Amino acid sequence: MKLTKIASLVMTSATVLSSVAAVTPAITQAKTQEGNAKMNGGKALPDSNHSTVGIGFSQDQDAKPNPNPDNPNKPDDGVGYLRLQYVPAVLDFGSHTKFDPATPIFTAAGMNLNSTGNDVHPGYAGADNQTPKLSTTDPDLDNVKGKTWVTVIDKQRDRTDTDDKSDSHSGDWQLSVKADGPLTTGSGASAKTITGAKLAFNNTAAGHTANVFGLTGNNADKNFSNDVTWLADNVIKNLTVNLAADSTAVQVATAKATTGSGAEVFAWDPKDIQLSLPTDANIAAGTYTTSLTWTLSTGIK
Repeated sequence: MKLTKIASLVMTSATVLSSVAAVTPAITQAKTQEGNAKMNGGKALPDSNHSTVGIGFSQDQDAKPNPNPDNPNKPDDGVGYLRLQYVPAVLDFGSHTKFDPATPIFTAAGMNLNSTGNDVHPGYAGADNQTPKLSTTDPDLDNVKGKTWVTVIDKQRDRTDTDDKSDSHSGDWQLSVKADGPLTTGSGASAKTITGAKLAFNNTAAGHTANVFGLTGNNADKNFSNDVTWLADNVIKNLTVNLAADSTAVQVATAKATTGSGAEVFAWDPKDIQLSLPTDANIAAGTYTTSLTWTLSTGIK
């Protein structure tokens, strides 16, 4: 009799556990396949764009930047459920009288840190500083207002044509940045190069909004009316990019499945974007530039 009761209890418990297992929801796995423009609303991922990094020294502070850079900044085309909507066209570290190894750090506000007497112009090509700052009245973006920003637009929930590699859930993407080479005055035989420079993005701020059209002004975003957004779940507070030909991509932020919906803005005070030149560098007069490549990807092939 006791054995019969025990067996009955075991069978009942197994039935209960089986029922619980049956109603446990599956883990949501957001997906957008790379290399498939059709499934991303007309734009294949990864999506990349470029920023020019510039600094000038001595008598060449009035030189003009290259009007045809190798990696130009692209305007927002509004295409894609998931897209890299905005990156700064220029990060401007100003023009200065000379390089002093005792004060080797320069900010994207155009200043030589701890040596303001060395500053000639806030702009690396003379005149005004070109580092952009976000202007917005959206209260959801108050913590990134006035900062230099990068924007990811995630409208994957609007996707209606889905398959096993591209679904209608937000998130599951990564944003990274790398340098395209060292700071240099050009590509000719007489070009001067600064090797060993590093670019730091400190104190990353992050904001998100469902008012995508209000931020981008792009008609392609007018119909996005999702009133629920989720901030990307992993934002790197401080990151450093080596300005070298073999620069490796550095992660800026990631969004796991079901996060990152709407407009995601990652931003820095220009004073927190800092260019460090090697103290043993022999830097001649000139206007030095390189470019950064920002990339939005999913890794889904």
